[in-house]
Amino acid sequence: MKHQEIARKCVRGLALEADKRLLVDLHEKELQEQIVSLAESAGALLTSENPDAVIVGAKDLNGALLPAHIVRSRKHLTEGCPLVVVLAKGPTNGDEEAFQAETQLRLKLERCRLESAGERCLIFGSTKKGLTSSERKKLRTHGHNLDPVILIGRSGLTKSIVEATRTAVERHGLIKVKLTPQSTEDKDEAAVAIAWATGSHLVQRIGKTALLYRDDVPLDPPNKRVRRH
Repeated sequence: MKHQEIARKCVRGLALEADKRLLVDLHEKELQEQIVSLAESAGALLTSENPDAVIVGAKDLNGALLPAHIVRSRKHLTEGCPLVVVLAKGPTNGDEEAFQAETQLRLKLERCRLESAGERCLIFGSTKKGLTSSERKKLRTHGHNLDPVILIGRSGLTKSIVEATRTAVERHGLIKVKLTPQSTEDKDEAAVAIAWATGSHLVQRIGKTALLYRDDVPLDPPNKRVRRH
């Protein structure tokens, strides 16, 4: 499919209005130029910060962690903002329904849908509501006496770490994850990455310990058992 046709799909999917602030982050120069041209014709304002809508690209979303640039683009969007992700290729196993559900969870989207664009796959959605200050305060109180159930060591944020963290937060709703002294991960980046990879909210990070919460799971805080990796 030609770049111009893909650009039309992206811009049309955002339903852009005049003076909407749009962030476009694509590696394909020609496609980026086509999208920018159409967006400006619609009256959108191109920006690199505080956007009202985002179009971002990636090779795929098959890794254990979400691409860092997608997380950066997504986490600054407020509730109800439209997002389009342009993938070089879609789900590899052919199960589009499962891929759509997983993408909606990890990117915290509502009304998520997939649309093919030649070999590419376009993901459309709008951002879900984040945690309020009062909700964070309440969760911090719940998590105050919790011990970490996942310890991240020298191997870092491996697939097994992500899977173990996801299993724990899906079981308990609220958990702590901690970097050990042997870990070389940046504590801020690691906390953000593991939260988005598991569809969790990062409630709080103190030192090397992060408090994660899944709002679709009933709270059942874990006993003091630690899984070491």
